Amino acid sequence: MSFRPSLQCHRANLNTASFDTLIRVGRLDPKRAKALVQHRPYRSWDEIEQVPGFDRHVAYSLQESSYLGPSISGKSCDEFRMGPSLLGADHAK
Repeated sequence: MSFRPSLQCHRANLNTASFDTLIRVGRLDPKRAKALVQHRPYRSWDEIEQVPGFDRHVAYSLQESSYLGPSISGKSCDEFRMGPSLLGADHAK
């Protein structure tokens, strides 16, 4: 089985990304990154606009570097990046 990361692996999931990832990938200042983490989960970009420090422009600019994925996922993008050899025998089949 080959593991292929989705295009979303190059973007941050706003529902699961760490504070540091939001700063790095989303190019957010610490205050906005903290606000995003505190107001999770998000189901729509309209909800992002309601977070303190955000407006339509900031939410729109985030869409280039992030997406609204599930708040709990089966596999992270890091698991796909590592490939089957680093994931253990279950995934190498």
